[in-house]
Amino acid sequence: VITKKGQLIVLKRKMSTNLPTTLPFSTKKSETRAIHLGQEVEETTGTVISPLYTSSIYELETENVRHPKNTFYGRFRNPTRHPLEQCITSLERGNYGIAFCSGIAAIEAVISTLEVGDRVVCSETACGGTQELLRDVCRQMEGYAVVFSDINNPDTLVKELEKKTKLVIGESINTPTMRLSNIETIADMVHRSGAILAIDNSLLTPLGTNPLDRGADITIHSGTQYLNGHGDLNM
Repeated sequence: VITKKGQLIVLKRKMSTNLPTTLPFSTKKSETRAIHLGQEVEETTGTVISPLYTSSIYELETENVRHPKNTFYGRFRNPTRHPLEQCITSLERGNYGIAFCSGIAAIEAVISTLEVGDRVVCSETACGGTQELLRDVCRQMEGYAVVFSDINNPDTLVKELEKKTKLVIGESINTPTMRLSNIETIADMVHRSGAILAIDNSLLTPLGTNPLDRGADITIHSGTQYLNGHGDLNM
């Protein structure tokens, strides 16, 4: 993660989803879904652009019954972030998506699904922010067993997976070496060992490839990279 803003994490797991299976555009091409999903007309004023909601709390319908749009507290479900989550989740063909205000938070969320002491293998050419987080925080301060290795080399990856690895982190295309990863091969090896594969898809974006369709369990984006090339995305 080069910038630490605008991260999106998409989890392909069996959990409650914010993308109904009957979503009108779910069978449409990426271009159509990018334009329409998350862009519903706002009911109060009729605006066609999603407004910015500044409230941190929301009204209950009755005691302990949330508003029909399921808003309750801004950190749990934010109507400003939700359109983005819905759109990118669909573009990545995932089941559930969560937007974070920083890249560190997104990757840390993936790590936090593990138990302290679990082994994590990260691509040795992963971008600097990812390596710094894993090396300086997750390994030194939080107690995870983090190693950096050439996960694109099958022989090397097999040896790493034999050591009870729980999570493998790679990139669809590396920054800045531009090395492509064979996600299908890596995913097959990772899953045969019982581990989870997370792929950073920041440089290619969902329009370039869909790691979930290629076998990854989790895909991560830095929203300030190619996904939004204007350099103006803050969350």
